[in-house]
Amino acid sequence: MNKNPYEISLWQDYWKEEADGIPAHYDEYKVAVLGSDTMNTPSRALNPKLVENINGTSTFTFSMYYTYRDPITNEIMPNPWIEKLTNEAKIKVKWKNKWYDFIIKSC
Repeated sequence: MNKNPYEISLWQDYWKEEADGIPAHYDEYKVAVLGSDTMNTPSRALNPKLVENINGTSTFTFSMYYTYRDPITNEIMPNPWIEKLTNEAKIKVKWKNKWYDFIIKSC
């Protein structure tokens, strides 16, 4: 099966003070990779679906388990990323070598 390469990552904005002549502004940093075509952890994002609408907007959906069974200890573990996926959180998706920015509107 040939998978299209993708990455789903969680990003966060932060305020960066003026420095070296660059005015104060918001910047962003990658918090974590939630899923990709090469990831195999049970806490990863699953079932990614990108829809490019006729009006030029895009919609992206994915699934994640609230808990998962640790493959080493066989314990049921809470997914550490679930609490970070809140409404208004920033998600970036690399899909077929193109980056998309999304804001979570519904969990």
